[in-house]
Order: sequence, then structure tokens, then C-alpha cells
Amino acid sequence: MVAEAERRLARLSKMGDDLEKINGMIDWEIFREPIRVRVRKSDYSRGGRTPWDEIVMLKTVLLQDWNNLSDRGTKYMINDRLTFQRFLGLALGEKASDEKNIWLFKEQMGQ
Repeated sequence: MVAEAERRLARLSKMGDDLEKINGMIDWEIFREPIRVRVRKSDYSRGGRTPWDEIVMLKTVLLQDWNNLSDRGTKYMINDRLTFQRFLGLALGEKASDEKNIWLFKEQMGQ
């Protein structure tokens, strides 16, 4: 299954995957610290799940905006589309953020 996904992604690359091109043009790491300051609690010692990676969440919200998706629709499309998974840096079958986390990230970024 992984080999088939890799073949499909290679075909999509040859066809001109715009998300792959965007990934190659942007240094996403410059956004990490400014986002981290807004969304991370300073102390997780009293519990709570560590948030999703800042860059993955930023890219998730961008995919959502570019494709006019709901939070739930975004989760579905990430799980459905290999190009979305590659754009986010998720391995095949790796869990995507759920709609609650997407909503919460957008709320925290809007504060």
C-alpha cells in the first residue's frame, strides 16, 4: 500500500502538484516561534495534551481556507487526499488533527 501511495504521489508531482511547489518555496520554520508564543501554554506539568505541531496546524488552516472547507471537512480531506498529507508532512495513515483542534488553533491565533 505504501509503495502504491508513493507511485501515486510521484505521478501527481509530474502533473504539477501546487501544494508540493508551495512547500518548496516557503521556509515554514520562520512561522514556528511566533505561532508557538500564541498557542502554547507555558507549563504542561499539570496535565493536558501537548498541542499539534505549529507548522502542521498552520498548513491545516491554510488548506482549509484555500479549499473553503469546514473544520470537519478539513479533517476528512486530509485523511482522504495524499497531496494534503504530503503538504502537511504526514506519513501515510498518520492521524490528522480533529475538528476540535483545528477550531481551537484558529481561536488561539485570533486572540
